Amino acid sequence: MFLEYRIRIRNWIRDNRKKIIIVLVIWTVIIVINYLLSHRKKEEVLNTTYKPHDIVMSNDGEKVPEKLQEPIEKLIDDFVEYCNNKDYSNAYSLLSDDCKENVFNNEEEKFKLYVDEVFPEEKIYSIQSYSKTDDFYIYNVKFLNNILASGLTNEDFKYYEEKYAISGDKNNLKLTVGNYMGKEELRSVSEDDYVKIRVTEKRMFYSKELYKVKITNKTDNIMVIADGTEAEEIVLTIGNDNRGMYNSGLYIVLQPGETQEYELYFNKFYDEKNDADGIGFSKIRILESYSGKLELKQQEIDNAIKLYSLKVSL
Repeated sequence: MFLEYRIRIRNWIRDNRKKIIIVLVIWTVIIVINYLLSHRKKEEVLNTTYKPHDIVMSNDGEKVPEKLQEPIEKLIDDFVEYCNNKDYSNAYSLLSDDCKENVFNNEEEKFKLYVDEVFPEEKIYSIQSYSKTDDFYIYNVKFLNNILASGLTNEDFKYYEEKYAISGDKNNLKLTVGNYMGKEELRSVSEDDYVKIRVTEKRMFYSKELYKVKITNKTDNIMVIADGTEAEEIVLTIGNDNRGMYNSGLYIVLQPGETQEYELYFNKFYDEKNDADGIGFSKIRILESYSGKLELKQQEIDNAIKLYSLKVSL
């Protein structure tokens, strides 16, 4: 019986030898292909993360609305093209009235100086939506020399960047440049028997604020508010944070009865969550005499009529 089965199997193999060989070849090929695929090095796919309208400073993945993305790109592109071509008038026409007035004093000649400084030669640029504050979409715009136009000779790949603020609807977008964000009229006043301080205006730039103040010395003596001899003579208060002046070299010394206007700069980012709540005049000195000499400072302080501080709430 066993011998009979062996003979049958041998005869079947002999009769189907070609088929068996074909099946074995196919099976071997399949095994080899599976092996190669399982050990194949995966091709690295370039991951492009440049999303110019994703708002960088947003915690919830906020984006610039799609309906504004193309108009904003066109506005910036037109502005840069006009500046590259020294087409001052058309570039100037794209600015907001607020920017024209408060950055360039409504003078196209001053705008030309800005263009010639930022675009001394042809520039290429990239944009990135940075933050959304009030009615502004703020973009960081980075400029590089166009090496295709200038060639690689002596090219050191330095770049310049500034914040552009864009406002309006898609049919009437306007641009502010030079990191300028806007202006706010103020009517903050603090007054006592010695001094009257009025804060009349705030101009906001992306990384600083400018306050216009008018100070009146109501006394018959010399008033020293800032002369650089004391620390934190004038500070911007933001909660418990006191920030010294950006232009700390400002000299504010008033004669009896004198009124003067000053511009005070402080470091403050436009998209900070907290607003400033006051300006502190921390070292007001009412003096019988004032020489401005360090060697006489202590003597003049010892004879002072009044030493005190005053805060103007904003």
